[in-house]
Amino acid sequence: MTNTTIEKRLFAKPLLGLCFLRSLHYFLEYQIMQTLSAIYTQSPRISARFTPESWSLLATELRALFETDVLNVLNSRLPARILWTESPLSHLKRVPKIVFDGILLSRRRKRRKSRDFSDDAHSRLDGLPDYYRCNFHFQTDGYLSEHSAELYDHQVELLFAGAADAMRRIVLPEVVQLFDERGADSLSASSPAPFAILELGCGTGSMTKNVRLAFSSAEIVATDLSEPYLKKARRRLKGVRFVEADAAKLPFKDEAYDLVFSVFMFHELPREVRNQVIQEVKRVLKPGGIFFYVDSLQLDDRPNFNHILRNFPRDFHEPYYLNYIESPMRDLIEPAGFRTLTTRFGFLAKGEVFKKI
Repeated sequence: MTNTTIEKRLFAKPLLGLCFLRSLHYFLEYQIMQTLSAIYTQSPRISARFTPESWSLLATELRALFETDVLNVLNSRLPARILWTESPLSHLKRVPKIVFDGILLSRRRKRRKSRDFSDDAHSRLDGLPDYYRCNFHFQTDGYLSEHSAELYDHQVELLFAGAADAMRRIVLPEVVQLFDERGADSLSASSPAPFAILELGCGTGSMTKNVRLAFSSAEIVATDLSEPYLKKARRRLKGVRFVEADAAKLPFKDEAYDLVFSVFMFHELPREVRNQVIQEVKRVLKPGGIFFYVDSLQLDDRPNFNHILRNFPRDFHEPYYLNYIESPMRDLIEPAGFRTLTTRFGFLAKGEVFKKI
């Protein structure tokens, strides 16, 4: 056994321990919030619907996700800083707001109110696509207020027991390796321009941060429909150009980017809009360029999780989710002019990497 292997094993255990501790914290926080919300709204707790077999499967997949994520860092496939999220103090300061908002969310869910906006959020509706004008997940103001943007990342981590960020980057090591092997400029011989990356549906910039760390010298443009979410992304991340734009109608030139990606966006789009987005991806990618997405598992990706996927839109307002899980992304992307390079699963997420042909 080499010294390097011994060092990796020594570092792996404490890093995994921190991942599990963080996950346990989010899990317990979510259970407390659900209990308080159930008492207030006199509704059943969502997690009560899971069977012991479901919990066991989820725990096994969660462990595998964290182990892979840590090994990717220890094997230098991803930079170590990618594991850092935020300070515990920042997290704790937000908890009272999260608990109170969780109660409001539960009340909105019980009443099935999916178009419930504050005056501030309502003023931002003009010009937005109709599918976007709703409270995704029944969250306060949907994606249309600074209040929503402040709480969103925390809420997502609660939902996935602290695994959201690890799921986002399940195919990032393969993408990094792909460009390392070919050279950042070798995918397109047509121009010596800087390596250019485009993100669609960046939200508050969580995955943007991961990609910024992995491709430190690239020129990155990140787009989203929500100005409040972009505002938060600009505050948290420098060196990236954030643009308010519709992924189905991109304001960029043809063949402008070497790499285009999207994370947890497609399941919130109607099928026809998913088609439009893929056509736009093809248009703005350079010849031989790479596209990857990460999103929810789809039906039969992990057959034992099919019942979890089908139940998800019962509890969270996701009007296009059932169509998404029944419509394999590969069947949409390959006919548009792409070749599949990689498919990876991690916990409740799937990531696929494609090359434009």
